[in-house]
Amino acid sequence: MPRDAHAREPDPIGALRPDRFQRREWAALRVARWALIAGLVAAGLGAFGGGPLSSGRASSGPLHVTHERVSRVGTAAVLEVRVDPAPEGRLTLEVGDYLDGAEVVAITPAPTAQRRSGRLWLFEFDTRPGEPAVVEFRLRFDRPGTRPGAVGVAGERVAFRAMVLP
Repeated sequence: MPRDAHAREPDPIGALRPDRFQRREWAALRVARWALIAGLVAAGLGAFGGGPLSSGRASSGPLHVTHERVSRVGTAAVLEVRVDPAPEGRLTLEVGDYLDGAEVVAITPAPTAQRRSGRLWLFEFDTRPGEPAVVEFRLRFDRPGTRPGAVGVAGERVAFRAMVLP
């Protein structure tokens, strides 16, 4: 049986109706445009590291911790611990699993002693009476993933979480 030249072919995506196809294409472009804008705004604010959204703070009593919520493998990350007021003479700082899988580039001021006790790193620092103790750890992570962290001093403990991106 001869085929009718005017018979319609099936049109599953609407390509034979340009107006319908064009509307779908425009909708897809609008979605893609807004997704790109949202990604650029998030990157500018530090959602992927290096901006105001990438740093976090946690406190408990005299213990205040500032850390990087988002950092990248191979770049420097800073963990700052402030104890105000500092105990007289010697401060013993306990740092949990956060340092595992990281290279400690520098600790300022230098600890007078450091040792491992189970899952904790213990750092001892000399303190001056009447002044807050501020300790800064400069780290470089060697693998991506989520990093749980905890810092403790004199019965106070602060827990936090960080994300290391590739």
